[in-house]
Amino acid sequence: MLTPREFQALSLIARGCTDRDISALLRVSLSTARKYREHLHTKLALNKSAQLAIYYLETFSALESTNKNQLTNTKLSDRELQIVQLFSQGLSDKEVARKLGISDLTVRKHRSNMQSKLATSNICGLLYEAVANGWLALP
Repeated sequence: MLTPREFQALSLIARGCTDRDISALLRVSLSTARKYREHLHTKLALNKSAQLAIYYLETFSALESTNKNQLTNTKLSDRELQIVQLFSQGLSDKEVARKLGISDLTVRKHRSNMQSKLATSNICGLLYEAVANGWLALP
């Protein structure tokens, strides 16, 4: 069971916030924000922040409204959707590249393009937007 503060930190991680963002939003020190993230990794037995984001989305599926007007015309390509699906399984850039038989630099470029399209700064924000827009179905 998560404490209310852990839930707040998990929610912010799922939206793609950095430790610095979390510290500012929760009004705690940067080291405390890092401890929240580390504690959540340990408590939930998840190794990556992307896995924390997917856990949040699976467990607490009542997504808050996102700015869908801005994203309405945004469409991900079939390859980008395929890559997002693999990221949701917790795979790294290199693991996705091996699985698809492409260069890890190509995967990074796809990730960068998707983050630009969806105005996110990291993989957690990318996964959150993909689920919020219905492009990624949770298992």
